[in-house]
Amino acid sequence: MERTLKLTLAVLAASVTASPGMSAEELVLLKCGASSGKAYFFDGEGWVNDGISNGKIVLVGNAGGVEGKFDIRFDDSFSDIRRGYGYASDGASVFQVAAAQGRFSFIAAHDNYTDQYTFDTNRNEVLWTSHKVGTLVPKVALYFAECAP
Repeated sequence: MERTLKLTLAVLAASVTASPGMSAEELVLLKCGASSGKAYFFDGEGWVNDGISNGKIVLVGNAGGVEGKFDIRFDDSFSDIRRGYGYASDGASVFQVAAAQGRFSFIAAHDNYTDQYTFDTNRNEVLWTSHKVGTLVPKVALYFAECAP
């Protein structure tokens, strides 16, 4: 897994940029835009179109200045990426679960939710699922977003 981790960082670090609210050691590996998809809301709405129209998703390497640690930061209706808000700051654990052929999968696990992201560097996109059971709005969803090349 350590070899996969180093390969992930090497492949993704080709377009590293600095971002406000990040430590000097952190690397912006991928930036993705608005998400669209479908969600099932447990409050009775059932299946609906869902998305984050002005959202951003940022895959961060060396999160918190720790080599080999990842975070996924976001800007949505509840947060602001400039403040570095992401899964780590919410108390979730973020870890890589797969890497092959330019695709990298990560899971963010928390007591109240589990989200999984698969970044495809060949197509510059991310597909992600969200399973929220102990949050303000319990739901399960699948989303798609385009990423910067």
